[in-house]
Amino acid sequence: IVTFTLNFPETMGPKVEPNTFDVELAPLSMMPHSIFTFLDLVDLQLFDGTAFVAADANRIEGGSPNNAESQQSVKLHERYAKFGYNRSPLAFNEYSEDFPHSQFTIGFTGKPIAGPTLAINLVDATATRGPDEDGKGGEPCFGKIVSGFDTLKRIHEAPRAADG
Repeated sequence: IVTFTLNFPETMGPKVEPNTFDVELAPLSMMPHSIFTFLDLVDLQLFDGTAFVAADANRIEGGSPNNAESQQSVKLHERYAKFGYNRSPLAFNEYSEDFPHSQFTIGFTGKPIAGPTLAINLVDATATRGPDEDGKGGEPCFGKIVSGFDTLKRIHEAPRAADG
C-alpha cells in the first residue's frame, strides 16, 4: 500500500483530516516496469509538492512536476534529471487486460509513452485509456484506490479555473 498525503489550500475551506488516499498495487509480475518505476518515483520523493486536480468529470490527475508551484516545479525537474528521468520516467507503456482502467484505479497517463502524470479514474475508463481496437497501446494502470474516497471527492469538487 502506498499512501498519498495531501495539503489542501485554505481557500478550500476548513482543514479536514485525514487528507490521504491509499493505493494498492497490482501484482508486480503483471506490470513490473510500471510498478517499479512508480515505486522508484515514490521512494525518490518525486511526487512531493505536486498537485492533484480534477482534470475533468471522469478523472483526477496529478503527480507531475508540471503540477507544482513554479519554484517547486523547477526543483522537481532538476531532481528528475539528477536521477536519470527525462520527459517520461517510463521506457515503454505496459498494459494488462487483467488490470483495466476500472473505476478508482490509478496509473500513468499519456501517449505514446505515459508518465510521470498520474490519473485516477473516477469511472471505468478502459475504452479511452486501454488498448485500441487492434489491441495496441494502452496507458499503464497499476493500482487501485482502497481508501480515501472522501479526499478524492474533495479534490474533484474543488473549484476549477475557467479554462478547466
